[in-house]
Amino acid sequence: MEIESLIAPDQEVPLPASIEPDVLSSIDPSIENTPKGPERFDFRQSAFLPAAEMRNLRKHHGHFIEALTGSLANYLRTEVLLSEVKLRTVTYRDFAASVRAPTHLTLLKVEPLRGVCIVDVPPGLALTMVDRLLGGSGAVVESRELSEIETVLMDQVVQLLVSEWCNTWEKGSEIRPLALAHEISGQFLQSSTPDTTMFVLEIGVRMGECAEQVQVLFPWHTIESLFEELAPKLVSKSPAQLRVTQPSKWRSEFAEIPMDVTVHGPVVQLPARDLARLRIGDMIDLDPQFVNHLNVHIGKVAKFSGRLGTSGTKWAVEITGVQTIL
Repeated sequence: MEIESLIAPDQEVPLPASIEPDVLSSIDPSIENTPKGPERFDFRQSAFLPAAEMRNLRKHHGHFIEALTGSLANYLRTEVLLSEVKLRTVTYRDFAASVRAPTHLTLLKVEPLRGVCIVDVPPGLALTMVDRLLGGSGAVVESRELSEIETVLMDQVVQLLVSEWCNTWEKGSEIRPLALAHEISGQFLQSSTPDTTMFVLEIGVRMGECAEQVQVLFPWHTIESLFEELAPKLVSKSPAQLRVTQPSKWRSEFAEIPMDVTVHGPVVQLPARDLARLRIGDMIDLDPQFVNHLNVHIGKVAKFSGRLGTSGTKWAVEITGVQTIL
């Protein structure tokens, strides 16, 4: 009777709870499946950067984390452990809405780049660093808003962090951070338009028993020119493209610049005892081919090959070849 009840045509067979309706619909189209509406996709997020570029950016900021770890440890005179948690982009609107209050936000500019950058440090971590700067042990303290004196001390730490970031770029000597203001909430932030794409670096920081995450945000248009330094690493050119080069053009403003030109001969080896006996007027025997193997240096760079000769009543060097500079 039990078998007959199972194979009866009108008997409804219970479905296992683990099988989802979407899976069933792919097996049997007759099973009703409510269609889903369109989902919103924001093209301004990190997907607008190719995977190869993101890998290079992570590698670049990995070097920054290593340098910052040593600088912070020396400045705070205690062990500081840093780790890169995430590298991403987000709209300014979404960032401001996600800020947990209270927090310690430092608004700054990276001169001469345009735009306002933000460093978000949780108050608990900020107060722990301030305690260490004031000679304390750096023990974990209760999270609260920073006083004016504590804010000034924390500005020094933020200045160190952003300065170290600037130094990781080739233009590091040309850019410098400048603190503008402070906030404790993202509610009143108005340093960028809501749709501005922000480049976000999240750093895990551990000092003793205090472990928090610091966020460093740069408007994408502020630092886009810096990321162009990584372009040669990000673009792979075909052999045909590598062979096509633009001819060099002489710039007339260089015409009157004086250049140091020197001529160097092959190295001559002498025993130390003979070198110690050299006096004014002594003669050193040279190989006859010495005069045919000279190097003409422009500044400190060996640019041409030449051989010794005369021009009228003066000594001269005839250029015989151009040296390849690696």
